[in-house]
Amino acid sequence: MQPVRFGPHRGADWLSRVAYGPGTTSPFCERFTLIAQDPKHPRALFITLSITHSKEGVTATSSALFDDGITGNHWLAEESWPMDRARIDPERGGLGLGECFLGDGSTQGLIHSGEFALSWALHAPYGGLPHNLLGSDGLYSGRKLGHKVALTVPSAPVTQGHIEIWHTPGRYSQKTRLDCQGWHINQSHVFGHGTAGPYVHVHVPPSSVDESGLSLDLFCLRTKVLGLLPTTLFLGDLQTPEGVKMARAWRYGGVLPTPTQASLPWQFTISHSGATWRGEVLANPKRVVKLHGMHGGAYALAFGATVRASVTTADSKMRAIISDQALVEVGGPGAPLS
Repeated sequence: MQPVRFGPHRGADWLSRVAYGPGTTSPFCERFTLIAQDPKHPRALFITLSITHSKEGVTATSSALFDDGITGNHWLAEESWPMDRARIDPERGGLGLGECFLGDGSTQGLIHSGEFALSWALHAPYGGLPHNLLGSDGLYSGRKLGHKVALTVPSAPVTQGHIEIWHTPGRYSQKTRLDCQGWHINQSHVFGHGTAGPYVHVHVPPSSVDESGLSLDLFCLRTKVLGLLPTTLFLGDLQTPEGVKMARAWRYGGVLPTPTQASLPWQFTISHSGATWRGEVLANPKRVVKLHGMHGGAYALAFGATVRASVTTADSKMRAIISDQALVEVGGPGAPLS
């Protein structure tokens, strides 16, 4: 079996399908991610299913982090799997690892930790909608740019779903169950050849902005073009009642925060097709969770971050975005972009 080649010629749904193939020989990273947030309370679930190919071999990992800003607690569960436990459908989107599956608009899973187990089932009716690309479309037909990023529509409501925390192992374990109907989810798919570079993903759910239905996604990735020139790539998605506004931009050089700087203010500016996106991100230090990746890379998740931003379109129309319920992911070199 040969690796799946990147490129629009594979059809409109190719971005949601697994890109990794057993014939891959060079370093390769791939990750499917889902963020689910409670619009009424400071609670969020962060799920990743990943595949990493390196000189040490192939690693498949499922992880879930549930943050409860009401109690100040968080639960992290992670498991590694051999590739024979991976479920890859060549015609449908998503990835399955062990007892977990993450597809277009739906996910379910169970991950055991040493002291507890975390399970979930979430469904949102937007499967099949097109993904947006980071950078120029032409970059996805080859390997000159290391990583490719695909984001779905910025947010979709959960029509049915729940999260369960089993507090102790064994058949008589007590559990906490949360109904997730009305939560908002966002999905992304990151894949590409080479090792992961620094990146920042900012997600602002619509209900935390105002009643107008605005939501924002911003993905920034530091990579090398042609393997030589350090470049920062930006993808911005603003969902409005009139539709989705998107900005894609390049910038040679550029500085992104590191996981140890996740609590510091970070400012961004994007200029694209006559439009200007600018703003500031400030995390709540009490809700920053710092983690380690599979190959020594670190990353941090900041729940309940504050975002102040403005988007001025080419026709000089400005939209202001102010939220204190954003989720920010900050990854350093070697972080699990897979």
